[in-house]
Amino acid sequence: MSDKAAQYSKSSKAQRFWNRALLDSIPWPKTGCRVVDIGCGTGETTRALVAERDGVEGVVAFDKAPDRISFAERHCSHEKIVYGVADIAVASTLEVEWMAGAFTRALALHVFHWVQDQEAALANVSSMLAPGGDMLLCMGVRIPRAFEYVKEEIVRDARWTAFVSESDAQWRHNKTWDRKNETWRYPDPASGYRKLCENAGFDVAKCDVGAYEYEYESKAECRGMLEYLLPYTAKIPKELAEEYGEEVYRLYESKARKSESGRIMWDAQFLVVHGKKKT
Repeated sequence: MSDKAAQYSKSSKAQRFWNRALLDSIPWPKTGCRVVDIGCGTGETTRALVAERDGVEGVVAFDKAPDRISFAERHCSHEKIVYGVADIAVASTLEVEWMAGAFTRALALHVFHWVQDQEAALANVSSMLAPGGDMLLCMGVRIPRAFEYVKEEIVRDARWTAFVSESDAQWRHNKTWDRKNETWRYPDPASGYRKLCENAGFDVAKCDVGAYEYEYESKAECRGMLEYLLPYTAKIPKELAEEYGEEVYRLYESKARKSESGRIMWDAQFLVVHGKKKT
């Protein structure tokens, strides 16, 4: 089990909060639901899914990060869950039996904003679903402006510039992303993505961009999530880790939205899709 997987599990409470709301937003059959959980991470949502819904017959859950799957197998195991390592955009990593319409429902929650080849990924989801099977997908389309501010300010600070590699700088400016695969975002991501899903063989019941918010329960929770999301964190020397973490939090807190109770918030926009594979 890697420390990075454990850190991801610890820092993804907000994501699990949104996942629960998304899963509650659609009806669930009383029996016979065969689920594929795409990009399952460390497995907490997958385990909750089978524990809380009797109609789920079984789940295949996969992620492209082997350390997260190892963590899930250790901490989120269940007799109805089979975990595996695979990449939804690369058909050769997906089991042959999955690709023969093995599932009645596909979940891809907070995953597809990491996928460059959306067409390939959606085609693979379609192949994994039986005719009439449905897909629930959620991806980020805008992160909080306060987090954008943190990303920019950290690399301008002389205390941290020595630890920002060229690859980190490219991540910061999104230079490594292949923009030709993102034309669907402009000018209207909901309309653009609806067309991608329809072209992949889905009847789309919902494809909307909405605001999603989360109140951090503590400074430690907020700081932990921020540190995990920033690629620079792993390169900061231990003797500077506390100073770095405090600076990251200070920058975010200075620009972040606050709830009525004064708590710091993560406010983002997600694209949520619910579609059914055409029969």
